[in-house]
Amino acid sequence: MMYVDIHNHFTWGVDDGLKNKDDMLIALKNAKKDNITEIVLTPHMNSKFCDDSLFEQMSNRMDEVIHIAKNLDIKVYKGNEVMLDEEFLDVFQQDKFFTMADSSYVLCEFPVWLNADEQREYEYRLEEVIERGFVPVIAHVERYFHNGIHIKRVKHWIKVGCVIQVNRSSFFGFHGKQVKKNADKLLKKRMIHIVASDAHEVKGNRIAKLSDAYAYISKKVNKDYANLLCIDNPRQLIHDDKVRRMKKFGRKEVM
Repeated sequence: MMYVDIHNHFTWGVDDGLKNKDDMLIALKNAKKDNITEIVLTPHMNSKFCDDSLFEQMSNRMDEVIHIAKNLDIKVYKGNEVMLDEEFLDVFQQDKFFTMADSSYVLCEFPVWLNADEQREYEYRLEEVIERGFVPVIAHVERYFHNGIHIKRVKHWIKVGCVIQVNRSSFFGFHGKQVKKNADKLLKKRMIHIVASDAHEVKGNRIAKLSDAYAYISKKVNKDYANLLCIDNPRQLIHDDKVRRMKKFGRKEVM
């Protein structure tokens, strides 16, 4: 299997991800060992990075990762994980962010320390992104609902055109029991479009790996769904094509 990882923090020294160049090289080699052959770099982006020098530093650092990855035969593209907080419009108005692999897709996140059930403005923020011609890819949806996943709300996000991304680490309880329950429920409901690593480290739980998530999804659902989430949809995104969602009708799986 040749996996595609569209959410990670390999761009060292610019956010809470990898700290140095050596770690970045280790992370790339680990990804290679796990058969991850395409990667979209997604360092955090918020209003504080709108400073020209900081944004240029981030861009140049991603160029370095892309250059180094070529020697490992890994295709790497630029992107950002844009925080949809109270100042998020500054990022869009100043055009200080990278879409994912120069596509119409933008990886977006909400503050994980806030309970989404108490944040009714999230829909407005997603609408603002959509109205600007972008497709929001909502990062680690399972981490926003502290008292259980709100299925109707996630369905609404899908209905208006958002893409739902879940972290592989969530399936294994690395973010707590509730987050695992949320991820498993989204999996059962076939409400996930993409699974990604969200790698922040070279050792521990949040590493560059997708093979374990692929095996988990294959066992819980089937290999077709695992292929869709870990290979096909991420690749569709990179090529700026439409991603798909598997729907469950009785015992049948329909794309």
